[in-house]
Amino acid sequence: MCMSMEDKRRQYSYCVIVDLDYTLVSIDTTATLAWVVCPHITKLILNILTLTFLRFVVPLLNRALDRDVYKLLVLKLCLRACNDSLGRAVLEVYHRALKTLNKDLLKAIWRLNTFKILLTASVDIVAKRFRNLGFGLMISSKIECREGRLYNLVDLYSKKHVIVKRLLKYCDRIYIIEDSPEPQYEELENTRVFRVIYHE
Repeated sequence: MCMSMEDKRRQYSYCVIVDLDYTLVSIDTTATLAWVVCPHITKLILNILTLTFLRFVVPLLNRALDRDVYKLLVLKLCLRACNDSLGRAVLEVYHRALKTLNKDLLKAIWRLNTFKILLTASVDIVAKRFRNLGFGLMISSKIECREGRLYNLVDLYSKKHVIVKRLLKYCDRIYIIEDSPEPQYEELENTRVFRVIYHE
């Protein structure tokens, strides 16, 4: 996460944080990226995880490991190469997501005269395309590539509250808009959560 020097010098009376998936758009952008890149493998993994006893195990693993196991698995299997074909897939996901844009929420955010932050566990190669919708800062999970291959995923799953805590250095108060708020938000002072679940 980084803020410009100008942003660091300024203290905002309040800031607004908006989630991406099922809040600003009505799709899971990372899962959609996996579907576009390798639909057969993604469908197989999804069937295994939802139609077997693993559907009960995966949520427990998520909590135990503090990771989104499904996301990690599909990214490792599907996004093996960081190349031009991945860039084309990202563009397709972006255009699909724009068709499901929560325009009412976006218009409401635009009317606010404050610093706006897009904070999402979606991967950066997709999420960064939404910054131009009026966000001063975009913070997301990060894909790390080495020699043209996917090397690592720095996942914000269950870690967004840590980012919000850091952002409170620059904002007197933070309003968080997302579909599935982390329980740890309740422990943070000077924050208020608005749960918005958006499905078209």
